[in-house]
Amino acid sequence: GRKLVVASAGAAAGGPAPGDRVGGVGLRQRILSEAALRVLEPGRDPLFVVLPPELTATRAADFVAGLEVPWVDLTSFSDASKRQGRPVSADELVYPQRQQQLELDPDTFRAVDTLVDSGEALQNLLTLNDQVGADVTEEALSGVSFTARQSQNAARAGLNRAITWIQDRLGSVQIGAPPGVTLSSESGDFVATITNRLDQPVTVSVRARSDSGIEITPPESIELAARSRASVLLEARTDRAAVHNVTLVLTDTDGTPLGSSDQLPIRSAQVSNVIWVIMGSGAVLLFGAILVRLVRRIRRLREPQDAT
Repeated sequence: GRKLVVASAGAAAGGPAPGDRVGGVGLRQRILSEAALRVLEPGRDPLFVVLPPELTATRAADFVAGLEVPWVDLTSFSDASKRQGRPVSADELVYPQRQQQLELDPDTFRAVDTLVDSGEALQNLLTLNDQVGADVTEEALSGVSFTARQSQNAARAGLNRAITWIQDRLGSVQIGAPPGVTLSSESGDFVATITNRLDQPVTVSVRARSDSGIEITPPESIELAARSRASVLLEARTDRAAVHNVTLVLTDTDGTPLGSSDQLPIRSAQVSNVIWVIMGSGAVLLFGAILVRLVRRIRRLREPQDAT
């Protein structure tokens, strides 16, 4: 169900040895030779050639100019591929062993995915930059191009270097938590510090991870100027007296972790209802005792007057 265009492997192999087979002269002579065979046999399919990656754009103009001879009709790929094809059974197609060996492995695709995600995180982090994600994606996709198969290890190493470079920038924005927090009631505020070591303004968010029984409410987003520091107020709320281990994670505006995090214990020392009852009962006894003493003192003051 697919229309395929077959390229000439012989033409792409270039000219004869001992000279440079894929050099400008050798490759051009081989292409013209393959084209001449088609001129001698009318009705043959057009000649399609996949040019080697060594042929740069600077050399391409001179190379194509050498192919402009009177008996060769240079045309575009789309025009040449409009010819009516013929059905081919799948059994006639052979997948060469060499092509199997050149297949891109899963590690390369994972590196591309990681680089694309890192580029999006960097774009979300930078307040004034909305293009870096697209640039990084273009760079990442070159790592799974057809030509990258010839040097897959080098392509994957380049992807990993780019990932490290971006992650170093993401890690330049860090969060610091206080050593510990004690709540004297069901809720309370505490302060975390965010430091931006980049020379660009950034926008970040904070996500809190903790055990059950405590809820941390951070602000929706925090904007920091280049090479600056800001204090962020977070609210903690709990209904259980205990020590809760909380991890503050710095993220971009989409919630993707940037790499920086910090932990702190939050101790809830709120007074329970039983203690309030005991304290209330003590207050009642205290005021009751004071009232009894006042009544007795008043009575003693009145007794001599009654006797007189």
